Amino acid sequence: IKPSFNEEVKSLREIIEHGDNWLNKFEEDEKARSGIKNLKVGFNRVSGYFIEISKGNLSLIPPEYVCRQTMVNSSRFITKELKEFEQKALHAE
Repeated sequence: IKPSFNEEVKSLREIIEHGDNWLNKFEEDEKARSGIKNLKVGFNRVSGYFIEISKGNLSLIPPEYVCRQTMVNSSRFITKELKEFEQKALHAE
């Protein structure tokens, strides 16, 4: 299917081909905005996409972060923007 066939097809193909770039930029933006240098964006099949922050930096978490999972040495969070990307990326596949 040609990308010019339909805007939805074009946007889905864009997510599949360049989704990693979006995630890297999102991670860098969140590091700069929150001041948490060891913040990581990850994915697993159980939780989906998440922001992982170590226990030592929990006091720096922005209020819009929603806790998704608590572990021994870190916690995983989600934001509205990351959740929207997750839905688009899973739909695109």
